[in-house]
Amino acid sequence: MFEEKKNGKNRKKGENRMNHRIAIILALIIVIAALAPAIAASPIISIGSYTAEVSSNVIVPVKITNASAVAGGSVKITFNPAIVNVQSVTPGDFGTLTSNINNANGSLRVAASRVTTIGIDEAILANISFLGMSEGYTALNIQNAILNFEDGNATTPETSDGSINVYVYNNNNASPTPTPTPTPSPSPSPFPDDTETDTGATAESGSGSGSPGGHDYADSATTGETENITLASSNANEVNAPLSITIGSFTTYVNTNVTVPIELLNANDIAGGSAKITFNPTIVIAKEVLPGDFGTPIANINNSAGFVYIACASPTAVGKETAKLASIASITFEGLSEGLSSLDIQDATLNDEHGSLITPETTSNGEINVGARTRTPSPPHLPAADSTTTIIALFAFSAIVIALIYIIGNYKLKKKS
Repeated sequence: MFEEKKNGKNRKKGENRMNHRIAIILALIIVIAALAPAIAASPIISIGSYTAEVSSNVIVPVKITNASAVAGGSVKITFNPAIVNVQSVTPGDFGTLTSNINNANGSLRVAASRVTTIGIDEAILANISFLGMSEGYTALNIQNAILNFEDGNATTPETSDGSINVYVYNNNNASPTPTPTPTPSPSPSPFPDDTETDTGATAESGSGSGSPGGHDYADSATTGETENITLASSNANEVNAPLSITIGSFTTYVNTNVTVPIELLNANDIAGGSAKITFNPTIVIAKEVLPGDFGTPIANINNSAGFVYIACASPTAVGKETAKLASIASITFEGLSEGLSSLDIQDATLNDEHGSLITPETTSNGEINVGARTRTPSPPHLPAADSTTTIIALFAFSAIVIALIYIIGNYKLKKKS
């Protein structure tokens, strides 16, 4: 009897241990399932390999894989302009885009953004139409790639370069001789601390009025070498002023709008840029983004999170003189409640007309002070009486007076009699 009780207790202990193990395994499965989205694969920007005939166009999509959480991005693509030229850039899955085409220099910069995430695993940032110029091979090197998410945060994705093989069609319908694919060049260092090396070019400056140097495309278009941007110019005729992005201080009232420009100081060589502006959404909200000196901007307004992401590009440098202001864009804010909201500049980057990135040397944040407008109440408005009303009133008054005189007279007569 005692032995049976002992065996029963042992069986119960074994069952309890098994139940504990099962519970632990189930908990691990739940934890792994919960963490699965967080460990999802990182986004990758890629361009494939294409073939085109001389004097014919080929459409080259810029693809993003693992893109479901992406809300936009920007990228620079270099090519050999002796082999191909860019004819046009059309939107992909992110809607309206802005682009900076420089066929003389062999570079293209594209930026696109939307308010919400794209929500699909493979998306197209943009479609580029290339025209075959002469027989040969050109690499399509991806540089300075940035992707941003719905909350405005940015990431530097992995990249996979592409190529175009341009051939001359012959009447024998012979297939073009394939060109060996070169070993992909290493991706540039991450934004915003990346530096670029210009092959065979004079030092290019983000300040002053000096003109940029040329490029050796036989090297740069195929080896992925990048350009080095020097913010302080060594030319004697240039003023060594800092390249700055700045927002001022503004005042508005509840339910009243105020327009806030985002300005550049010493912007002579700048052809575009992007920035994230954060604000307190309980104090102000962004209503719209207006163009500045770089054409129509792309804007991602997120009032629930309190930020605006802006990107813009121009085919040429803005050409403002040193120490003069240029406007990236202007944001119209509406005051919601009394208080002070800072306007903080984050992730700011600028580019020259060759698409090379330049990080501003200084940034100066701004603010909006929202007050409650108090109005002195107006006195009640009394309508002016017209002439007809006045005449009627006089007649009525006269009638009343006559009636009173008649009544008083009759009363005195009766009293005498």
